[in-house]
Amino acid sequence: MNNKIEKLENSQIKITIELNKEEWAALNLEAYNKTRGQYAAQGFRKGKVPKKVLENNYGVGVFFDEAINLAFNKYYYEIIEANTEIYPVGQPELDIENIDENGLIFFAIVPVKPEFELGQYTGIKFEKIEYTVKGEDVDSAIEKMRNEAGRMVEVTDRATIDGDTANINFEGFVDGVAFAGGKGEGYDLVLGSHSFIPGFEEGVVGMKIAEEKSVMVKFPEEYGEASLAGKDAEFKVTLNKISGKELPAVDDEFVKDISEFNTVKELRDDITSKIEAQNKEKASNEMENSMVDKICEGTTVEIPQAMVNSQVDSMVQDFEYRLMYQGMKLDQYLGYIGQSVEEFKIGFGEEAKKQVKSQLVIDKIITAENIVAEDAEIEAKVVEAAAKQKQEVEEFKKNMKPQQLSYIARNVIIEKLFTFLRTSNTIA
Repeated sequence: MNNKIEKLENSQIKITIELNKEEWAALNLEAYNKTRGQYAAQGFRKGKVPKKVLENNYGVGVFFDEAINLAFNKYYYEIIEANTEIYPVGQPELDIENIDENGLIFFAIVPVKPEFELGQYTGIKFEKIEYTVKGEDVDSAIEKMRNEAGRMVEVTDRATIDGDTANINFEGFVDGVAFAGGKGEGYDLVLGSHSFIPGFEEGVVGMKIAEEKSVMVKFPEEYGEASLAGKDAEFKVTLNKISGKELPAVDDEFVKDISEFNTVKELRDDITSKIEAQNKEKASNEMENSMVDKICEGTTVEIPQAMVNSQVDSMVQDFEYRLMYQGMKLDQYLGYIGQSVEEFKIGFGEEAKKQVKSQLVIDKIITAENIVAEDAEIEAKVVEAAAKQKQEVEEFKKNMKPQQLSYIARNVIIEKLFTFLRTSNTIA
């Protein structure tokens, strides 16, 4: 077997594979042995027809297609493995240059990881990102705790407000005609929950007990029931009862009830400490993204479409998983927004391209600076992970999958990369 590797434009290579008569004959024989059970001929049992008879009956190229598949699987991957500098990033496109009983010449056009020169990645001045804890941040956290600790009580001396649970009777009409599924009695609606058609809950806010009211709304264009989508509707609503949340006072007794602390000051200090830690992590993440974005701006990379497509598929899959947690399937969601899968994917294109470029640049810096994960560094992370799971290290290791170890090693490398970038640039 002879082969030739050529670089093409657009981050592609061409691998040409040439098989001589003997090699090609051997593959045709292998193809015959693999597929002969599919053939029958007069005077022979199915699967027992000699190769020559089948070639006479069906033509000399009867096994060529299968033999080409065998040739690709045997020689293409063999060449890729032998040439470690080749990094395919998508499926090859195959074509035949010459084929007959005397041999085969075929080639594969392969999208590969692009070669490029890094722009400046050291000696850059970056603006420092930091967040401070404000008093209102702590107040908001305590208010959330109050709401969680509050209890619902019946309200009789005021109109409904956001956050109340309104017990209502309602019936919906389009063009004066009641529609199916638009009626309810004794229905508890949390005002501000956005669980009803836009505009409905706002219409119920301000109602008093026993009040009757018409609430005008418009169904969304993408509403699931096609007969109602985009239609104006009138809901006749009667308010039966109001339940409001009674919130506890913020004092030491409240703190003791909802936390391990004894005083309001201790709780506020703890909340402040936690927000500071969150802010530090947020600032660190944004700083790292800012550094990569700046380096990418100064780097020109020709990104293969195959890499963008793969990233888009990954992003769509992540989106689909998030939908599943909300009890919705992707095809349902696409129906609501009126898009096909292909139209939906287009919306991810630019972000996917940005993410691919960022990853290429990150990997290039890692290679240029020879940043590696040492065994001791990986071991330290494994010990840390075992402690978080409250397991003995050896027991934790026994249950580890190879992917987990690779993930840990990759995280070590990324941490070292950003340590390098922070120390090799100015942040002020």
